[in-house]
Amino acid sequence: MNYENKHGLIVDKNGKIIAVSNDIKKLFPGLSPQNNFLQYWKDVQSVDKEYKFRIIEKFEECRRNNAPAAFDLPLTINDNRLTYTLVYTPLKSENNIYFYIDFILSGKSKTEETDTYKIRIALNQIEDLIEDEEILKVIDRVKNSYPFTFIEKVKFQKEINGLKNFFWIKDRDDKIVVANEAYASWLGTTPSKLENKSESDYLPKYLVNLYSRLNEYIKNTSNIIAVSGLKSAGDTKNFSIYLLPVCDLENNVIALIGFSYVETDKEIVRSLTRHIPLPACVVGENLELTEYNELFESVFGLSGKKSKLHEVFGRDAVNKISSFLKENKKYEDKLFDIETADKKLYSFTALKEVDRVILSGYHVEKQTDENASLDIEDYLKIVPDAAYVYDLENLKFLAVTDEALKLYGYSKEKFLELDLTDLYAPEDVQALIQSDDKSLRGKPLKHKRSDGKDIYVTIKSVEISYKGKKAHLNLVREVSFELKTRRENQLYRHVFENTGDLVIVTDKDGFIVSINDSVTRQLGFSQRELEGRPIISIVSDEDRAVVNKNVLHAESNNTIKLNVSVKKSEGELTEAEIAASKIKDYEGKVEQVVFLIRLQPEEKRNLTAEVANETSNIDAAFLSNLFHELLTPLNVIMGFTQDLWENIENPNDEQKESVEIIKENQRTLLQIMDNAVEYAAFLRKNIKYKIENVRLTDLLPELEEVITKTAKQHGKTVKEGKISSSLEFETDKQKFLSLLGMLINFAVTITKEKELKLSAKKEDDDNLIILIDDLKEGASPYLLKGMHDILTDDENLNRRNYGFSRFSMKLAKKLMEILGISFKTLGDKDKKRVGIVVPFKFTPFEGGEIEIEESPRPVEEKFERPAEKPISNVVEKQATNMLKKLDLASMTCLYLEDQVDSQILFKSQMKDLKTIEVAPSLEAAIPLLKTRRFDFLIVDINLQGEYNGLDVLRIVRKMPGYKEIPIIASTAYMQPGARENFIAAGFTDFISKPLLRDKVIEILTRIYSAS
Repeated sequence: MNYENKHGLIVDKNGKIIAVSNDIKKLFPGLSPQNNFLQYWKDVQSVDKEYKFRIIEKFEECRRNNAPAAFDLPLTINDNRLTYTLVYTPLKSENNIYFYIDFILSGKSKTEETDTYKIRIALNQIEDLIEDEEILKVIDRVKNSYPFTFIEKVKFQKEINGLKNFFWIKDRDDKIVVANEAYASWLGTTPSKLENKSESDYLPKYLVNLYSRLNEYIKNTSNIIAVSGLKSAGDTKNFSIYLLPVCDLENNVIALIGFSYVETDKEIVRSLTRHIPLPACVVGENLELTEYNELFESVFGLSGKKSKLHEVFGRDAVNKISSFLKENKKYEDKLFDIETADKKLYSFTALKEVDRVILSGYHVEKQTDENASLDIEDYLKIVPDAAYVYDLENLKFLAVTDEALKLYGYSKEKFLELDLTDLYAPEDVQALIQSDDKSLRGKPLKHKRSDGKDIYVTIKSVEISYKGKKAHLNLVREVSFELKTRRENQLYRHVFENTGDLVIVTDKDGFIVSINDSVTRQLGFSQRELEGRPIISIVSDEDRAVVNKNVLHAESNNTIKLNVSVKKSEGELTEAEIAASKIKDYEGKVEQVVFLIRLQPEEKRNLTAEVANETSNIDAAFLSNLFHELLTPLNVIMGFTQDLWENIENPNDEQKESVEIIKENQRTLLQIMDNAVEYAAFLRKNIKYKIENVRLTDLLPELEEVITKTAKQHGKTVKEGKISSSLEFETDKQKFLSLLGMLINFAVTITKEKELKLSAKKEDDDNLIILIDDLKEGASPYLLKGMHDILTDDENLNRRNYGFSRFSMKLAKKLMEILGISFKTLGDKDKKRVGIVVPFKFTPFEGGEIEIEESPRPVEEKFERPAEKPISNVVEKQATNMLKKLDLASMTCLYLEDQVDSQILFKSQMKDLKTIEVAPSLEAAIPLLKTRRFDFLIVDINLQGEYNGLDVLRIVRKMPGYKEIPIIASTAYMQPGARENFIAAGFTDFISKPLLRDKVIEILTRIYSAS
């Protein structure tokens, strides 16, 4: 940071000047680099002697506490008496510490007829300074939402216009971002005219320089500043202006909040006594007690009535305070020894605030032995701890608290018959006698309860005089539980460091906090490499959503067990079992998550690989990755084909036919790809079930959506036959819908009839049967043979005979296998029927490690997968209606996508948006997210760099202003239940590629209409 343009200087820890601003050089010519700041003031005539000492004293305070310090420094310059606030701020470097010293002009020349102002540097949080919940709520919203979107800004303007206080926000360049009507009126203008204007253009001239200095100070230190003593026109009551910073994640100041506040006397007293329980009061200019706290009222017996000062304090005290009020200095503090009206001596700190004095103090009267004994007994009545008093001569107990009686299990009469040795075991008494107070202080001691049970305590002891006897007052704290916890922690630490299992501890959001040595030995990652990374970055891409959904986003607090693939440092995947447990704090909130990971033994991994090779000669991982990579360029091709078609103003019939052919093959290709990806996942034993009770009749609307397109393409209809509403069974709903949709689509394609009928009935006590007929009296021979061939014979032969994708047929058979569903031909030779047998009770497929997630039958919203854009007036009309609801021209978007072609396609399709920014990775997106505010984000799941789309979601949600912004997931393929899984992971919605205009608008319309 360049301090040459600031109003101050930098010194080292000894006061040697390192750098100094030009205006300070002009003001104090001797303050130049290499000179000593502290020694300079010895010969300066314009500074009073007491303030020369304070310059050094405050510097030492700042250096000692490593925290800012400030005081008012009166100076005589060119025959004018000015007051500067001198602010010391520590500046840490890697190997040293320096101090920034700022001169802030806090008072005007006495030759000018203006008020002076008190400037306070606040080092605590704003919540500790004011108690107005309305203002605090507004400030909290700014911190969470700034910078605002256009819509948020309009809402925020309306909210702050309702405040009676001034309120405004300005950016780092001191341009007004937003201001309420009260502040604009004070400056003689309107909120709209203030926007994007410099505040100095409207401020009174005598405040411009002061505000400029304060703004620079806040930007450099991130401290809060309060300016007291301001007045509105025609108002005699003073108010304060608070200025506080809005910081980004790296604590850089990106904006300043300003607001006015009028403190009541009651708030001043409450603020003053919040952390120190002392009697305190406010004395007005007429020597009346205008406000006081409960302790002051209790000590002086005021009974809630307002009193004159002389009714409480003696004449000498009244005269001292009266003289203090009449002094010319408007802000000062002094220490008074004051005798009250009843001759008690109090030491009071008096703080003068313009026309009032705030007093706080404590009783310092010297006590007699008798009074001391009385005070000890009073103390024992109110002390919340276990405590007792014993005679130093004979160790007999003299007094005891109720808490001590509870701790040791005695009545008061019985306890006072004992002596100190009765609390110790016989073998410990000798050690007690030989020890002194210092050797016992803080050390856990073993005591005996009345029932003989051992407890451990620590003791704080002080020598007192009690009823003329030398005695000890012991404060006792039981530490039995702490010692037990410490032993357990040592045990856990030993297990953590020496177990062969991998232990990873994360925060509640899943970011790694610590690991044990087994992680380094078995996975190859060091603590430094993993610290701060998300736990999902070391599991396979397929398992990231599983960990997110079932552990980090799960409401259950039980231990969760999963089977996942874990990454080694070189990128190799290995199978592992995970047990995840949530650790809660004292309020019951999740604080950390512990992942216990056990890698699958090498022999088992090899055996699994052999079994996999025997069951299939297809490399499932290679197959899955191959189709993932193919989907992206195919989606881009299809997207640009759509883009080209939309730009043909008057297509001829031949062009329309060509586009329809392309679209038909596009749908077929996408279906093949989706089936292949899902089938590859099954081959890798990556099978996750979500089991629920479903009624077949409830599935019919969703089933209709799946089969309608195929039926229309073949000029056929599918009708509903007799299906009992009582047919309820256990299954994975998404997988079952996918399978049944494929089987009916197979039947639609195979049959030569124009109509199919779907019916269902109870088969036996264990199964129901779904019947597919294409004749009035059952199924045609052609349908029977085709369905039998597809579900039993070789896929290559069936592909030639019926034209189905091999992967569609493989997937159908695999789904039937894992869901326990079978094909059946029933009836006699004259009336045969095609039957699909479904078990009432779900039984897990014995083909690998399978997790079963049970859930009650939900009431689900029905969402359609965005359809490809058909050429029809109906859809064009729907798109027009959507556009009326969405003002695209005012919306901004950040698209995280690592494929350049996909970025170009999206920009082309969504050119109506006000702004589109693209980033290939989270690392590239962070600067954009910090400096810009977007109305929505679209995030591809697979990105460049260290982080994927799920990581982006978790990190962006924690950034200021992005807690509620829509974040939409996107992938090149869509498996059953993908949308629900992404929403469960925390995304607002999901969209499959290619990202065509109508699909994006449909998603945005759904999001914004819901909100």
